[in-house]
Amino acid sequence: MNKFGNIRASSEANDYLERIASTMASMFSIPKDEAVSRISRFWDGLSFLSDSEVVALLHEDPDYWAALIFHERRPLVPAKGTTMSLSSTRAFLRGHRRIAVTIAIAPVLAGAATLAPTAAHADSGYGYCLASGCNGLDPYYEDCQVNAITVSSETYTYSNGNRYEVDLRYSPDCEANWARVVSSTAVPFCVKDGSGYKQTYTSAAGLTSWTNMVDGSSSGDVAYLKLPSPTEILGQNVLYADDTPSSGELFTYPC
Repeated sequence: MNKFGNIRASSEANDYLERIASTMASMFSIPKDEAVSRISRFWDGLSFLSDSEVVALLHEDPDYWAALIFHERRPLVPAKGTTMSLSSTRAFLRGHRRIAVTIAIAPVLAGAATLAPTAAHADSGYGYCLASGCNGLDPYYEDCQVNAITVSSETYTYSNGNRYEVDLRYSPDCEANWARVVSSTAVPFCVKDGSGYKQTYTSAAGLTSWTNMVDGSSSGDVAYLKLPSPTEILGQNVLYADDTPSSGELFTYPC
């Protein structure tokens, strides 16, 4: 019996659905069986069998799918039982971008999949805002997470095992940045653009958290995480990740 109901999935896709279920259970403190049920309802009757469907599923992190499915952000889905070709899937998504069955969000071409982002801005049709128009908006709800990259990342682990990571994320489609954090305990973090505009948030212990966006169309954006205590060697109070090399602000949290 298929654990995920009417979802038709390859072995690789099924393993990834298991990861999404485990992530959702952890992120939202729900039983894994409930997470499996939510995934089964959400993608009921859909197929993750072809190479293009599997590649597109794996193109997003489990925490992205977990949050999307948990909050049931799907105003429209294909008809139950539909197996769409690559071309029809892409056409469907161009017409209805903000849906939870984004099974062809990667720019997949016949015979090859080019998922690596380019340095230059090349609008692939995703994202509902641009540059300063993204200020204060959620990257997931605006579809800016699609094709986003991690520009820079910094981590620190204390001797007691508590680990803190801050990433500066960038969307080439939206030309916007945000901070993403995974932390063992709740800590404040923020992102600041070159003009000084900031977005702040407090992380949830053990979960992936992120800020709203700032304009990323020019250089100088930095993501900051305020450490709970000075580091054990340098005594720094802040982790930072930025889009241009700098000495950083190690001792004073700027947000």
